[in-house]
Amino acid sequence: MSNSEQDGTMQLKVFHGKATDDYHTWRVRLRACLRAKKLWDLCDPCKQTKSSSSDLGNKLEEATDIIYRALDDAPLRVVISADGKPREMLKLLDERFASCRPTNRMALLETLYNKKYDDSQNMSTFVDEFTSLFARLEAMGEEVKLPESHKSPLLLASIPDSSFLSSTAAALRTQELKSFDATATILIDEYQARGPKVLGNYRKNASGKGSRQTMKALVNHEDSYNSSFRHMDEKTLAAIAAS
Repeated sequence: MSNSEQDGTMQLKVFHGKATDDYHTWRVRLRACLRAKKLWDLCDPCKQTKSSSSDLGNKLEEATDIIYRALDDAPLRVVISADGKPREMLKLLDERFASCRPTNRMALLETLYNKKYDDSQNMSTFVDEFTSLFARLEAMGEEVKLPESHKSPLLLASIPDSSFLSSTAAALRTQELKSFDATATILIDEYQARGPKVLGNYRKNASGKGSRQTMKALVNHEDSYNSSFRHMDEKTLAAIAAS
């Protein structure tokens, strides 16, 4: 679900206010939209200057409407008390959603530790999703920054042994720990070499019972390495989230 602004420069997604939502990225898009409309100076929480524009009232109303249209019900209720005051609305949103709350930290960590790959996905896109989650954690502060030594094992643990990439992932687990980028590059190269054929087979049999069973197995499968890895790091996850 998204709103297309009149100038056509931005697809502004609706922010739902869930713990797993990326508030920081949504905020950047909102700022870009308001700047394109020449309304950001009226909304920037870091500025206290007041506009003397003759159409100030219309601009405040337009900025308010843009923010309202970009919010789902839950975050909308957070800002309703500042109706008509876009700067105050953004302050309220920042206070509520930009803070590094334990619930937000735990939700992101759980997303990382439970993330699963299936052969219908593009590995480059899958790696980008990991990178985005790492960046969101780092934006919350050094105390929740994931150690580099955890990143590659997390990526490898997301590959089930029913995947055509499982043999590559298994081989990497037995080797000296590589950086996340190096591990990702190997998996992406293997996907590019073999993925098109695998994807073609899924699409050819997309309506078949066997294909549905295969995809279900990919989603539900838990191999012993993945289970033991998550169990090993549960204490770490809890400690980081509680910090």
